[in-house]
Amino acid sequence: MGHLSRWLKTDARILLRKVALGMAVLLAVFTVYDISHHLAEEGKMTLHAAMEGFFLIGLAIIIIAIGNTADREFLRAERELESVREELEQFRSKNRGLMTDFRHAVQEQFDRWGFTPGERQVAEKLILGFSFREVAAQLEKKEKTVRNQSQALYDKAGMTGRHDLAAFFLQDILGPDSEESIQA
Repeated sequence: MGHLSRWLKTDARILLRKVALGMAVLLAVFTVYDISHHLAEEGKMTLHAAMEGFFLIGLAIIIIAIGNTADREFLRAERELESVREELEQFRSKNRGLMTDFRHAVQEQFDRWGFTPGERQVAEKLILGFSFREVAAQLEKKEKTVRNQSQALYDKAGMTGRHDLAAFFLQDILGPDSEESIQA
């Protein structure tokens, strides 16, 4: 959800709109210049000049239409994102106590494994599914440092990688036995 919301910021929409309008204006100005140049050189409107004019005006219209379509897509994606955010907030409100208990259980397991504060931060980000590069950027560390901390925490936990780490905490929640325990 974070990746999508980054692109929906109004700055990106405004930039896209400015680029589309700027291109359309440049094409319109070029069209006017080109037609006036042909009139001055040839003394009359030729079929060639008229075709160029229609072509360039058509391009300007297409660019504006593409800008409008992109704007509508941004608005649709914004509405969709807002709906997902509302659903997420409802889920979080309904399950706040469970999530707090789960977070404490995860932290207690990190204690049992002897993770350092830095390893804890890296482990949390890896469990959330971020890449080494993304973790490094978020924690303002070098990617090599994140990789080294990851390997250290995998070794301490007896895991082979991020998938094992995430599965350790999620398999009982989402695993095959979870259906039976919910129905019981």
